[in-house]
Amino acid sequence: MRLDPRPILAGACLCLAIGACGKPSAPAPAGRENATSIFQLPLPTTDRLLQIAHSGVRRVEVYAGGASPVLAYRESIVVSGDGTHFSLEPIEALTPVPAEWIHREKLWARFAFLYRDFAVRDAGAFHRNWRLTDLAQEATVAGRAGWRYVIERLIGDLVRYELVVDQNLGLVLETSKYDGHGRPVQRTVYESLSETVDLESAVWTESLISDNALDPDGDLRAQVGAEVPVPLRIPERFELREASTTRYEDRDWLRLVYDDGVEPVFFLATWSATEPAEPTSTGGSGEGGRAADRLLAGHLGGVNVVQTLHQGEILMGVGALGDDDLADLVESALP
Repeated sequence: MRLDPRPILAGACLCLAIGACGKPSAPAPAGRENATSIFQLPLPTTDRLLQIAHSGVRRVEVYAGGASPVLAYRESIVVSGDGTHFSLEPIEALTPVPAEWIHREKLWARFAFLYRDFAVRDAGAFHRNWRLTDLAQEATVAGRAGWRYVIERLIGDLVRYELVVDQNLGLVLETSKYDGHGRPVQRTVYESLSETVDLESAVWTESLISDNALDPDGDLRAQVGAEVPVPLRIPERFELREASTTRYEDRDWLRLVYDDGVEPVFFLATWSATEPAEPTSTGGSGEGGRAADRLLAGHLGGVNVVQTLHQGEILMGVGALGDDDLADLVESALP
């Protein structure tokens, strides 16, 4: 495995555009644990993200191992509360940013709302993989009274979230994420918050493209009708939660979303409609996949990206996993 450390912002933005078509919530398949029916949590679940009507301004900070953020900005947020509409718009950058920053933030607004912001994505997986500690402490954020909680990952590299949750709305007013060394990773905090929403003037964030949902518990290749690449090595704590296909810039894409109850990991790949070539040697990479000739690793807004090009097809892993784990996920999908 050879990782090229140069940024791959174009590939990351492409991934985020495709990832933006995700649905805010979906009913759990029969036999699968539902995020709200088994455990009652004092934390917002994904099906609540669009049901808390409010508007406000948030400060977002992204860190890269140091005490000061490498990226900080303000954004406006409006949620209709009807389970359908929201608006997430960058207001101003508080640190130096490239010229394309505004465009990039608008591109991944839907992705950020659905996947960047803290939420319990599956209660069963959350209780297996995370520990919740109620500090029984009050805090005030943006003039709102909240309770403090600490969330710590039990499996894999240590990750710690410190949350302030609104006592009335159940909305996360402040999220601070730390790595296993106690270093800040990302912080999001409301600077102002109102339960009043101006529905007339709001400009809602729309899906960039449409997708075709697949049954994540079914045979993906049979559903697609093609030998699409599917990862065979997934970190143990992650479960496949969403699957879909889409057409983007004259390519067919497969999009898979895994999570451990809180953090999502994405796999995206193009595939050709032609018959697949004969399987090639595993190249010594172990069971399930061969070694990629070259893997490009990059980072975008606290999200890690690993991408490769194999026989003309793009394969990409995106998420909060380390580069090695993402590379392993991508390589395990190679024929």
